Amino acid sequence: MMKIFVLGNINSGKSLFIEKLKPHLIGYDVFQIDSFRQKYGNYSLDGELLARRKFIEAVNTSKKCIVEFSGLGDIEKEIVRNRYIVFHVNVDKEVCINRLKYKDFSNIPYPKEFDQSIEQTINELDFQISSKFNNLWFDSALLFFNIKSECDVDNIPFNYIHDLESILDVLDGLDCKVISFGGLARKEITQYSDIDLFVISNQDPKDIKNYLQTKYKSITINQYKNKLYFTTSSNILIEIICISSLSEMKLLYSHSNIDSIPSTILKGNINIKDIKSINKVDNYAELKETLEWLQYTLELMEHILSPDDTYKFWLNSSIVSSCIFKIKYIIVNNNFKHFYLPKKTEEYFSRDELKIIFYEYGTDKKQYLISIKSFINNLLKELYNKLKL
Repeated sequence: MMKIFVLGNINSGKSLFIEKLKPHLIGYDVFQIDSFRQKYGNYSLDGELLARRKFIEAVNTSKKCIVEFSGLGDIEKEIVRNRYIVFHVNVDKEVCINRLKYKDFSNIPYPKEFDQSIEQTINELDFQISSKFNNLWFDSALLFFNIKSECDVDNIPFNYIHDLESILDVLDGLDCKVISFGGLARKEITQYSDIDLFVISNQDPKDIKNYLQTKYKSITINQYKNKLYFTTSSNILIEIICISSLSEMKLLYSHSNIDSIPSTILKGNINIKDIKSINKVDNYAELKETLEWLQYTLELMEHILSPDDTYKFWLNSSIVSSCIFKIKYIIVNNNFKHFYLPKKTEEYFSRDELKIIFYEYGTDKKQYLISIKSFINNLLKELYNKLKL
């Protein structure tokens, strides 16, 4: 179960966006603050406070709902969120103000004690949203989407959202703690993304697999050592790594480039300080290790030139290629963010350069080594210039 918050300024288009959401989120309650004002408000401050209280009670009682309000004020402080996704309908305040001429607010019983015009309120909310919104909502949200128009609904990966909700509901039935990593932990997902989870438990991975199989009867749950994985009916790959302590997740978690640790804790009481202690990467030490690995592999390849060693030569050439892409990532991006597993690598090299980098199985090994060493020497010069080493 999870909550979907549609937040933003007055007249930003939240209600219209919710209408676009509804067909994709069947079974969700829908709570909109203005509807509660219309039901409980009477143009008085007491009526406004009653509407807010009823709204908060409805949201906090529901386990599965779409919630619409600005995202600020007393309501934000009192709403119980647990697992939640945010759609921030984020349009310029000038657009919100311009739309006032097309919308009738007379049927919404705002308290007469309010001495601000709606235009003034839009300006004030815009300031608060720009200064407070990320701290209030981004850090703990499972996913956070910036929406510029109702048309953006076409780009939302609902298959991912449904499968994420499903697996978390299933894992609620296990005695375990759950932490996300990878794209989910960074809030960077598409319809093609995987759902990557750590399950911290003293149970044997085989027992966890058997439990999952009882919940996903039409899907085969696969196991490789302590990793469980399966593909959902909507073609989302779910990978679950079963561990017994936080220290076991250091490599994958620290290389996920996570800015918001609280949102990665999906189940269980876990001290954020304990996670911070493992979420550290010595980038230059990893670069040094990569360069040493590259040097060692090239030296090794000098001694596996016979026809009998073709497979071994090709295998080591793959290591060389991997190191080259990691080095080029730093040169292109001037940072280490995805150094462990570089992204958008197809943009790094020309087609001719790729022909040099990748060894074609069975071709002349000596010639490959001559070409690749020359290529790497030039690449390292670029790297040293970039890092000013």
